[in-house]
Amino acid sequence: MATKAKPPCSECGKGTLRKHPILGTYLCADCQRHHQDKYRYITKTRALSEYRLKPNDLECLGVHEVDNPYYKKAAPMQLYLLNQVEELSKKKWGSPEPYTVELVEFSVVLHK
Repeated sequence: MATKAKPPCSECGKGTLRKHPILGTYLCADCQRHHQDKYRYITKTRALSEYRLKPNDLECLGVHEVDNPYYKKAAPMQLYLLNQVEELSKKKWGSPEPYTVELVEFSVVLHK
């Protein structure tokens, strides 16, 4: 009886049964760890606050839900691919950079 070959990882070609939960492609755990530029996750909360996006902006992206590791009774965490969130931010705002606010001290000058 012949065993069925595992599908190849999309990065290294080694056989794997592991599929990326958002992309749907076969991807071994080692390649996911070593290619953070492609496969790094961001939470929905961070995507909304840091990239000035709205929940309906994220509807076009794939999402991976996982149990919340901090609050067991809370709703599942929604994870998105960081590079997809950055691309969405670039389309919406012209820049893939997170939104940062810098506080600058100023002096009040009274005019007479």
